[in-house]
Amino acid sequence: MIPCLGWSTSIKTTLFNRVTDADIAAAENQLESLLPKSPSDEAEQRSIPARKPLSEHLPRVGKVISPTSDISKGLPEVGLVTQVVASKYRDYQPLYRQSHIFARDGVEIPVSTLAGGVGAAGVALAPLAELLRLDLLKRTVVHADETPLLILDAKQVRNWDYIPEVYLNPEKEAA
Repeated sequence: MIPCLGWSTSIKTTLFNRVTDADIAAAENQLESLLPKSPSDEAEQRSIPARKPLSEHLPRVGKVISPTSDISKGLPEVGLVTQVVASKYRDYQPLYRQSHIFARDGVEIPVSTLAGGVGAAGVALAPLAELLRLDLLKRTVVHADETPLLILDAKQVRNWDYIPEVYLNPEKEAA
């Protein structure tokens, strides 16, 4: 801070103008260094390769990743589909509630579109589910959580889907 008590207005104005002129000159110099001088300079800068060429014994492999989507007229990111699937199966949020939540945030996504994303994720994850199923069926013992589930009418239900059919019906193993 410049002490200005007792200074005249003309001295303050002169100091202000000097500081302002210096700031303007510095900003102009910075802009000149950032902007290309002419269109030919810009073309020359673009033509300079950023990388050195590979050696002959190292072939370049090009891989093009094209975005794919099973949702018509849209290209949802992986994060959106993950959010919808996790909310549906982990947080027990039905798709119509998720649609209302997105609408509240200003994004209108119909339930049918969300269902299409969940279905597409299911199809994409089917090979993984099949590998997990085959791995589970190879085991002689399967440990699982048998915590009872409370259903709406307050019945207790136990989930026995994790037990292979061979253990429930030993006659099928002999066949």
